[in-house]
Amino acid sequence: MEELPTKFESLEMKKLRQEVLKELEEKKFFLIRELEEEVKELGFEVSMSDTGLSFLPIDEEADISADTLKATTSLAKLVIEEIHVLEEKAEVLLENIIMDKLIYELSLLIKSLKVKYRHYEELDEYFDDIFDDIVDNAQLFTDSQATEVEALKGIIPIVRAKGLDDIVKRYEVNVLVDNEDLEGATTPLVRS
Repeated sequence: MEELPTKFESLEMKKLRQEVLKELEEKKFFLIRELEEEVKELGFEVSMSDTGLSFLPIDEEADISADTLKATTSLAKLVIEEIHVLEEKAEVLLENIIMDKLIYELSLLIKSLKVKYRHYEELDEYFDDIFDDIVDNAQLFTDSQATEVEALKGIIPIVRAKGLDDIVKRYEVNVLVDNEDLEGATTPLVRS
């Protein structure tokens, strides 16, 4: 079975991300164009740079009233707020897409473990707990950390994680012992 981190890099996932980001950029472009038209009526043109928006008077010799300047600033603030809202919505949408993919792929993995270990009913609850824990800590399994992912290969093939030690300890199983048929107390043998 393909490793879980690879699933987040699939063509399908890249396409979904690109669609969300493309739609965001189109909406931002539309908002900026609307702003340009509105401030043009007020006598300004919009200049965009890496640091933000600025407004230049179309006619450098025209007198600009305080009300016109205030209206231009207010329009810009509204557009910037709308852009921030759009960016937040896109971020939530991307997180939901990733979470849906994580749950789907993790369900397949957990199901295969349950089938493989179906003779050990007590492991069902353990596998369910692993599923719940991974979903609750999804950011550990979906964030891009290439170096640690490489280190995790072979240890836990389903992980893309931030803290290698934290994740490995989280799912560590020392020993499974079945003492069901034994009589009396067990005596551990400890050698120093």
